[in-house]
Amino acid sequence: MPEPKYERGMSAEAIDAVLRSLGFLGESLLGDVRWRRYGYSVELIFNYVWDRGGRIRPDVEGTPWLVTISCEGVERLTVKGGLSDAMKREPNQIGWGLSEVAVVRAEPCSVLDGIGVAVTASWESDRELRVEAVSATIDLPPELVDLS
Repeated sequence: MPEPKYERGMSAEAIDAVLRSLGFLGESLLGDVRWRRYGYSVELIFNYVWDRGGRIRPDVEGTPWLVTISCEGVERLTVKGGLSDAMKREPNQIGWGLSEVAVVRAEPCSVLDGIGVAVTASWESDRELRVEAVSATIDLPPELVDLS
């Protein structure tokens, strides 16, 4: 049987295990969602807020610890804004707290030949972002490599 021509990443279970070791990125800030490779790929970039003692880092905004989840072969990208009427009426009142996620999880899904990874970022509100892709990887900053 010929090798598949798509890129293999990490299993959903492996990504979820890394997320688990990082508290599922709870309270981290989703800072960016980037198209890559002409829209074939999407990167979700989170600023991890916790220090090694389990406290919020005082330099979260000045010295971000970026956790990047790269999704390749994106079949579906959905965003549910979950914005209140007040947020819609007064967008200038919105601060960084809107990007603070409650949990990020990875699970298997079927995108190509029965394989795929779904990554879901959920907020405490009705807000959610979900990417379904052929494969995915997670990259950690040097400060977190030995924690996962």
